[in-house]
Amino acid sequence: MKYSLLILLFFLCAPFIVTSHAQSAKSLQVTQTKASVLGTSTLHDWECVSEKFDIKATGSMESGQVKTVESLTATIPVKSLKSGKSGMDDNTYKALKESKNPNIIFELTSPVEVSNGQAEISGNLTIAGKTQPVKISSKVNGNTFAGSFVTKMTEFGVDPPKAMMGTIKTGDDITLQFEVTFK
Repeated sequence: MKYSLLILLFFLCAPFIVTSHAQSAKSLQVTQTKASVLGTSTLHDWECVSEKFDIKATGSMESGQVKTVESLTATIPVKSLKSGKSGMDDNTYKALKESKNPNIIFELTSPVEVSNGQAEISGNLTIAGKTQPVKISSKVNGNTFAGSFVTKMTEFGVDPPKAMMGTIKTGDDITLQFEVTFK
């Protein structure tokens, strides 16, 4: 009898427990974004920057500081990447197969817990239509996440661009950097 009362009590309270937990993760609003792709070439180092892209995220904040990120999808339009040189931008869009794959997409694959100003981020990154799992160590300062990681263009099926009939070649290694501020 005592156990059946406990079981009944559990089933009556369970919906409230689940609802209470689900409400702790809420939509995180983004106030500022910046993503950069840095690389090298036989002529000079280069950088392409996107300062405005779409992020949809849920998580929790406490006193203006991000505590968890439960889900996150970032969509960066390829044509939002700018180097300051239109010829280089055109080569970038062509190399990233922008006409068939207009966006670079990152999707979080496991929740993120912020601890001591650090967060380990795991997700799937899609560039030029090819998806690869990535792990990113990031620093968290209150409500701002900043991180970077190194990869190769060829890991995403991207041929490093060439110019001037192949005399200028882009290196295969690239560094992807990001900074996102939530409120």
